[in-house]
Formats: sequence, structure tokens, C-alpha cells
Amino acid sequence: MNIKNANLIIAFLLIIISVISYYKFIKNYNELNKVRSFKIYYGSINDSILEDMTKYELIIAEAAHFQKEDVDKIKRENSTILIGYLSVLEVGNWDKEILKKMDTDNFLKVNGKKVFNEKYNNYLGNIGQEYFRKVLISTLEERIISKGFDGVFLDTVDWVNYYEKDEEVYINLLKGYEELLKEVKDKFPNIYIIQNRGFGNLLDLSSKYVDGVLWENFKLQSSNDEIIRNQLIRLEKKKDISIFTVSFQNQLENQKLSEKLGWKYFKLENGGSFNKWQ
Repeated sequence: MNIKNANLIIAFLLIIISVISYYKFIKNYNELNKVRSFKIYYGSINDSILEDMTKYELIIAEAAHFQKEDVDKIKRENSTILIGYLSVLEVGNWDKEILKKMDTDNFLKVNGKKVFNEKYNNYLGNIGQEYFRKVLISTLEERIISKGFDGVFLDTVDWVNYYEKDEEVYINLLKGYEELLKEVKDKFPNIYIIQNRGFGNLLDLSSKYVDGVLWENFKLQSSNDEIIRNQLIRLEKKKDISIFTVSFQNQLENQKLSEKLGWKYFKLENGGSFNKWQ
């Protein structure tokens, strides 16, 4: 083989490698990175709100308020990414669909007592239990996926971290959450998964499965906030995870901090809530 032919073969192989690398990049690219505007809204909807939703690139919403026709309407007018809300550990006292599928053995118990969030009057499900995970998966499928939503927003996962000092409970919840993520990925491989908070060891574990993280109550006022920031910067680069932020105070200051970090910020108007469309 002469030098000219050898060079041609090398050039051809380099082209093939470049093409393969490009398609791998395209396949693995996180589309959430393109999002610049997003909104969180858990309230009821009407035609006016549906129309306003098309102005955002991504909406996190309570899918129970939607019919498939509502999702189709938004999709016809814009390519807005719709993410449906799912509480992972807390079972909303309003959520009769989930509650009717559960009995007392399906709730999380610590020292023989069911764990109760007094602030919101909600009991916690035992995510370490296979049956409760099946309830969550079926709710995800029926309430969110079947209506055409693009992904799921996993809330109340912070409860796992609250039990870090109780090894038995902590390991049960940690393993259960990872099993849930695996099951979601296996059954719905093409949907987006955004996790609300759940930093530290929990996020190091879940970062293998999630596409985005919301830092709810974003701020940089303590050493712990700095630890969270550094973890998110690391995972953003290493795992290609998109970071979303929202604050309940010092809006202008926190918006500037978030945007300086290259993160997506949702500004709550006039100290508003997620249940009011503004």
C-alpha cells in the first residue's frame, strides 16, 4: 500500500469517527438546555391560561387539571414543553385517586407511626415498597403520559434527605427512589425527568436518571447554599443536567445570581404562589 492510499484510508476513517461522534452527541444532547423561559403553575386552567402557556418554552403544571385536548391545543400553537407534577413521597390529601389505591401498610412508618406533614396535612407513602411505586407509575401513565405531556416533575423527594441520620429509613427510601427512577426510565425512555431539590447524596444517585433539577427557594446566603451550588455546577457539566431556579424572596438579586451561573430563573410576581396564574 502506497502512502497516498494509506492517507486516503486514514482520512476516510477520521470522517467516519467524526460522523459517529456527532450523532452520539446529538442523541445524548439534553434538549432542556435550549429552554430559556419557564413557568410553574399548579392551578386550574381555562382557554386564556392555555393561550398564555404557549408564550413559555417550558411549563411545569398539575396534569390532573388537563385533558388531552388541552395539551393538543398548546402543542398546535407552540412547541412548549409540558412537564406534569408528581409527588413522590407525600400523598396529597386532595388526591383521592391515589388514596383509594392505598391501605395503611403502604404509608411510611417510623417507630411504628405513619409519617405526617402537619403543614400540608399529608401522609407519606413508603417508596421503598414495590406496591407504592406501582401506584406512582400508574398515576404517571394515566395522569401525565396518556395526555401527551413531555415529562414528569418529581416533587417532595427532599423527604429522603430528612432521614439521613436514621440509617434504616434512609436506605429504604434511597433505594426505593432509585428503583422508581429506573422503572420510569425503563417504561418511558423518551420523557424528561426533572427533580425538585433533593441535593447531596440523593442527587448524586439520581443524576444518572434525571434531565433537570429545580432549585426551589434558590439563594446563596449560607455555606450550605454554596455546597449545593458547587454540586449543581459539577453535575451540570459532568451529567449534562439542566438547572432551573425559583425564589420566594430577593427576586432581583437571586435572578441576577442565577443568570450569572447560566441557569434558568422563574420570577414569581408580587410574592405570588404556584396556584395563581400571573
